[in-house]
Amino acid sequence: MPLLSHTPQSPPASGTRVRVATFNIHHGANSRNILNLEATARALEALEADVIGLQEVDRFFGTRSDFVDQAAWLADRLQMHAEFAPTIDLDPSRRSAERVGINVRRQYGIAVLSTYPILASHMARLPENRLIERRAVLRTRIDADGVPFSFSVTHLALGPARVRRAQFHAAREVAFEDEEPAILVGDLNAAPLVMRDYSVFTKDLIDVWAAKHRFPLAKRFLGRTNPVLPVPARRIDYILSSRDIRPVSAKTHRTHASDHLPVVAELEIPHPAPQSA
Repeated sequence: MPLLSHTPQSPPASGTRVRVATFNIHHGANSRNILNLEATARALEALEADVIGLQEVDRFFGTRSDFVDQAAWLADRLQMHAEFAPTIDLDPSRRSAERVGINVRRQYGIAVLSTYPILASHMARLPENRLIERRAVLRTRIDADGVPFSFSVTHLALGPARVRRAQFHAAREVAFEDEEPAILVGDLNAAPLVMRDYSVFTKDLIDVWAAKHRFPLAKRFLGRTNPVLPVPARRIDYILSSRDIRPVSAKTHRTHASDHLPVVAELEIPHPAPQSA
């Protein structure tokens, strides 16, 4: 399926619509843990998203992903721009050097893919990183045909809960540090039923899924994304936005390309205020 081109046009006065997504790609392994990066690419292509946040992305990491730079490979396959941030950063191994042909660090982390130009990017470490994986947030600034906004991706720790909440506070501070419209997506490793986590995640922000599935209230707890097999049981993958952004739609996309389902949403980004003379 060809990607939608972005020819600058005169947008409606209310704002510009942008389609965003989040997907934990499980280092290119499908729901049965078999490597198939082409299936990952097809799942991403089917979302028809303009900007995508990815988690569990390998970069020359090892045999499990065939030493591929997955963010670069997907960007080339989908004709998108890419930014990558490592949360695991290891020295090269003899086998990786033989496979890749040069000494490159073995990395794993998060990434942003965008059909729009990425104007800037910044990675920040999150607190209480005590294991080999040092959790992070990757913030990018996107230009959607003259409408700028911030788009960030993160992947929080599975536990304990106090660490996850501390990490979210830090990620939020980075993702929403400016006054321009901002979006934070990712695998937050906590379902809405974990109310202490959920209240932290959504304070003064829009949970896009809940905003579009608010009646009846129980639908807030649908949109489950993990695990894919036998059936999704938890909603742990989120799209959160600043309150100046209007959610238009939100849905999960059924696929077996990972152990998570992607979430995709159409959002209306407000135009920047005109500069005074």
